[in-house]
Amino acid sequence: MHGGPASARTPGVRPEAQWLANRGYLCVQVNYRGSTGYGKSFVAAGDREWGGKMHDDLIDAVAYVADQGWADPARVAIYGGSYGGYAALVGAAFTPEVFCCAVDIVGPSNLKTLLETIPPYWAQ
Repeated sequence: MHGGPASARTPGVRPEAQWLANRGYLCVQVNYRGSTGYGKSFVAAGDREWGGKMHDDLIDAVAYVADQGWADPARVAIYGGSYGGYAALVGAAFTPEVFCCAVDIVGPSNLKTLLETIPPYWAQ
């Protein structure tokens, strides 16, 4: 998953996804609500939805690929960096029945601490 959440996956080659696909893994890169490139209302739909509706979007993506027969629902992992890492932790903590493995790359594990450590100049 991409970081952000105010960013998006755009068409193109992603080295990590290529590496995983080369080893037989299906890689689904979800532009969940809050991702950019789909208009202001889509970005705004992610406000205050970390671990909420944004996570529901990931669960919906898993259900879709499983329903299509592309993925074994018993063997789904979640992986991401930055916000994607946070989403991986949420997946492991809140929906372990969906994700059998989670990989967090530099994702915040405590939102209170994250907000308390934002530098003052970011507020401008």
